[in-house]
Amino acid sequence: WIHNKLNLKLSKTGPWVAGGAALQWYRNRPTHDDIDLFFANEQQFNNFRKELEGTLRGYPEPTPFDQTWLNPPTAYQFDVHESENAISYHIRENLTLNDIGKIQLIRRKFYPSPRACIEDFDISVAQIATDGNQYWFGEHTLADIAAKQFRFTKQIGPSTGRRYIKYHAYGFNAIESAHDDLFNSDKVSWVRAVGQDDYA
Repeated sequence: WIHNKLNLKLSKTGPWVAGGAALQWYRNRPTHDDIDLFFANEQQFNNFRKELEGTLRGYPEPTPFDQTWLNPPTAYQFDVHESENAISYHIRENLTLNDIGKIQLIRRKFYPSPRACIEDFDISVAQIATDGNQYWFGEHTLADIAAKQFRFTKQIGPSTGRRYIKYHAYGFNAIESAHDDLFNSDKVSWVRAVGQDDYA
């Protein structure tokens, strides 16, 4: 819904959508969670942020590029949460205050390509990115989507438990070794994971 409202214009040179929202789009399902946008560099991130905030406030911000990434400005109500890793926008309709959704601009790390981005993800079915026209997948992504399962693709970290819960809610089951690895790990922070964003 939020993608249609704002008419996000993506590109293989950035920004692109990766993770849960890209997975849901690939499966022809609506996105009920946040949309995570990834960027090639800090300048691209800052330009997109400036344009997004101008659009949400209902007035255009001058930008150093010819083709805008968003629909013409329309005022929305929104809350902003910032962390070192991301800036999150929780967006609502201006008059009805109906929830539209959440966009997260990821600044934890910038990537030269969508493939470099998904190779940094820790869950196989999350290793999916799109620019709206093309998809990129990890080594096990398509097979695991078809089997409705997932595995860990890199070392388990503190926030892995959050994504474990998230992808189970999407209808995927962890393969046995992934389940064992997660619950035997002393690095997972279950307290921190509950109710928090993956990045913010």
